[in-house]
Amino acid sequence: MPRRRKSQTRILDLHGLSWPEARSQFVDFYNDALDSGKRRIRLEIIHGWGASGQGGVLRNRLRRFLAAYRESLEFTPGEDVDGNRGCTYVTPLEPLPDASDALAEAIWDFCRRPRAMSKVAGQFRRHGDPQVLAAVRYLKKQGRLIETRKGSAATFEAR
Repeated sequence: MPRRRKSQTRILDLHGLSWPEARSQFVDFYNDALDSGKRRIRLEIIHGWGASGQGGVLRNRLRRFLAAYRESLEFTPGEDVDGNRGCTYVTPLEPLPDASDALAEAIWDFCRRPRAMSKVAGQFRRHGDPQVLAAVRYLKKQGRLIETRKGSAATFEAR
């Protein structure tokens, strides 16, 4: 549950969440902080360090996700700020896409080479078939994904 610390730092604890849950909560928290903040605000995202001692799934995925949106935010690993490897500090600059937009973007990126629907569905199965199909329809409607036939199977390619 989000907590506040001081007036310029908001805290979100992601412990115990799967990556899709954590990503969704993070994006909602981030966009809410950006909307409600009249000045620059710093977010402290607590993700833990992981039992392996090499960094946990949430830490690694969150930081890869943040790196993909460098134009929309600034972030600093906790170990560079206060030595805490279990958190990351984020400064929002621009809104982030919600989960459905992000899924569509990931599918579009995956389809840079022609891909059969079975490959697309398999790659993104953790999102659920209805969401994957909706994202494919959305991309086709935008003209960003072209459906062609390769033998008897339909393939999709990013435009």
